[in-house]
Amino acid sequence: MAGVAKKTIADEISETRRAIEDTLHNSYMLDELSVERAKRKAIKYLGSVNTSANFRVVLHHEVAYLLALQGKYFESMEHVAASAYWGLEPVASGFSTAHLSLINGQMLRAREVVDVSEFLNKVPPESRSLLAAIQMNIGAIEEAAKITGPEKSEYEHVGAALKILNLLGESDMELTKRLDTACRVIREHVNHPILGFKFFAMEGEGILYRFWVRASVEDVIDLNDKVLDALMDNHDGPLDRELTICTTPWTADEKPNREEAYYVGIA
Repeated sequence: MAGVAKKTIADEISETRRAIEDTLHNSYMLDELSVERAKRKAIKYLGSVNTSANFRVVLHHEVAYLLALQGKYFESMEHVAASAYWGLEPVASGFSTAHLSLINGQMLRAREVVDVSEFLNKVPPESRSLLAAIQMNIGAIEEAAKITGPEKSEYEHVGAALKILNLLGESDMELTKRLDTACRVIREHVNHPILGFKFFAMEGEGILYRFWVRASVEDVIDLNDKVLDALMDNHDGPLDRELTICTTPWTADEKPNREEAYYVGIA
């Protein structure tokens, strides 16, 4: 009987990171101590000349995620780039960049990655659900409508949103710009990444993005005022009469669908 393969340091760090994310999604609270320990452990091994290229791919990717969970977005992007340098394949790199960008409110940056033909043409069929989830999150409704249908409840309003945009004569890039403005404000004022949202669209009712945050009702009201102020200061057009972007208090009963970027392992 073959023995059980011994876990590598990269495996251990990956498992720790996923456990941190599980706790985060279940509580909307980040275990900062566990994040810091895992990050320092990974960086220690990255500093060794004996660490192989395959391990560097995984370790840089894990550090990127850990930094992004802490809100250290630009540092996390440096490690995604390093992971790509050591061999992370382009589709995985694109998905990870987009995912880490959107959880930090960088919706325009996420769209820059996934909204180009060079990326879209390489996405395998089994990853189209992940792609659609990201597209819907960042407001790339036109592309999302091509690969989603009403049979899944989380996608049932995509067609309605696209129809509203067409009636207004607005591109969905205008939606992404407003989501970028709002989500940067949200991420700045909460102690966790942007993890879940509700999406609604209906002709005559408009388009609604409602993001969950762990905060008191009073803090949510204050945050929504800040979001509204930022939107009014930076945008003015037909879409603003049909679009609402706001936050709502997270509760343990909320169980949003969870989409993640690729799991990066050692080949």
